[in-house]
Amino acid sequence: MKEAISVVMPVYLGEYSTAAMDDRPLKFRRAINSFLTQGGVEKELVIVVDGCDQAWEICEKECQGFKAEITYIWIAKQQTFSGEVRNIGKAQARHPLICYLDSDDFLGEGHLQAVVQQFSDDVGWVYWTDSVVTYYEHLLAYSSVPRLLDFEQAAVGTSNIAHRKSLDVMWPDGYGHDWLFVERLRAFPGEEIKDTCYNVCHIPMANSENHEV
Repeated sequence: MKEAISVVMPVYLGEYSTAAMDDRPLKFRRAINSFLTQGGVEKELVIVVDGCDQAWEICEKECQGFKAEITYIWIAKQQTFSGEVRNIGKAQARHPLICYLDSDDFLGEGHLQAVVQQFSDDVGWVYWTDSVVTYYEHLLAYSSVPRLLDFEQAAVGTSNIAHRKSLDVMWPDGYGHDWLFVERLRAFPGEEIKDTCYNVCHIPMANSENHEV
């Protein structure tokens, strides 16, 4: 029997220095839709609204008809690079497997099914290569390039991992908290898996000359 998976998505639509700011509400809606269109797996989305009225309003409008699959909760605004937002989402999750989705990224077709199917019983966490979106038009047509995994250069983060909820690992606070979390996961058996499709959109150096993602 395939295991079920929870997707934790923190969201704050205000400005922060490391992200491209264009169309963030539209990207948030796209992220939600990319979850809803995942087939072949029992799933839930846990949205943690990090003190943002606009994000809460979008949840109220977009998620009302999907209460069986989507939970959204409000927390007070956290400090920049707060791991506590993901800890709260992780605690709220109902399913034994957990992965993460940034509100300006999106899941490709079949991503969650591939993660669950390749998650073996004796592995505590898995990791995969994501793809950096280099161009899009109206959030529909886009091109992307795979991004190399590199543990030594901290080129593995929230877009590359899923883990068992039962692992005794908490998210730290501070810059690089995603990398530090992966370092903590490495104390448990992990395995690289294939055929996943996670699209990263918020990395400034991935922007093309004329189009920001």
